[in-house]
Amino acid sequence: TDDEHRPGLVPVARSRAEARYGPGTATPTVLVGDSVLDIEAARANGARVVAVATGITSRADLTAAGPDAVLDDMSDLRAALTAILPSSVPGHGTVPS
Repeated sequence: TDDEHRPGLVPVARSRAEARYGPGTATPTVLVGDSVLDIEAARANGARVVAVATGITSRADLTAAGPDAVLDDMSDLRAALTAILPSSVPGHGTVPS
């Protein structure tokens, strides 16, 4: 693993994105995860976070942790894109919860 401490993975991902795509391309950052630890890692790094209730953590527990959006799964492409990039989906300025 790139970092034993989950919040440390966000800077690693940002660094890799900027190395590949150029400076400034890693912000804003959106973390998609299925645990409270993922939500905490995003928040610790100023990233948006979309929680997906496909892991062992319940939707209720994910919601209580305060992500920007919660999805049951990623099967609805429009809902997933709206949650991840809310301003890029025409007609959908709100994030599902």
